[in-house]
Amino acid sequence: MNKSELSPLEKAIAKKIDRTKDKTSQPGYLRKLVAKLHLRIEAALARGCEYDDLAESITEGGVKISAATLKQYHTEYRRSLNEEAEEVTT
Repeated sequence: MNKSELSPLEKAIAKKIDRTKDKTSQPGYLRKLVAKLHLRIEAALARGCEYDDLAESITEGGVKISAATLKQYHTEYRRSLNEEAEEVTT
């Protein structure tokens, strides 16, 4: 179906869809994703995977992330978990 076959209502809907933001471009999305994947990232690192491999897998899944960004966000999240754990034990 090409655009000329769309009704005015369908054209309006199509324009709104075209203007929707890519979720990965929203502020904080990558940090949230890394936090959600934290345990899997930890397990992969324990198996000997490197951040390059993990970043490539995430990118192949449709979310572009560099190894450096992945490492930074993962390290920051790990540090925040450790700080929270220390606060609870003291």
